[in-house]
Amino acid sequence: MSEIRFPGYQDHKSEHVMQAASFTSLRRSLANSDSPSIRQDVLQQIKGWFLDHVASEDQRFAEFYFHNTCYDATTQDPAEIHESPHDFL
Repeated sequence: MSEIRFPGYQDHKSEHVMQAASFTSLRRSLANSDSPSIRQDVLQQIKGWFLDHVASEDQRFAEFYFHNTCYDATTQDPAEIHESPHDFL
């Protein structure tokens, strides 16, 4: 992300670091529990992360990446390129 100068890189990276810490904490909690079940609110948090962050923020990065690395805007018309980040989802 930093190599292609993605706007908001630091904020995006911070979100991933915080979520990774949250998932690590959840994993440890489940491993140390006598009843390893996930509460409904925790499931909603995980679902929210994937739906909100991955589907929107990571998609925004995918589009930025595609438009900044997959074709040369000075010589290619993006309409001529048949693959887009949406083709891989």
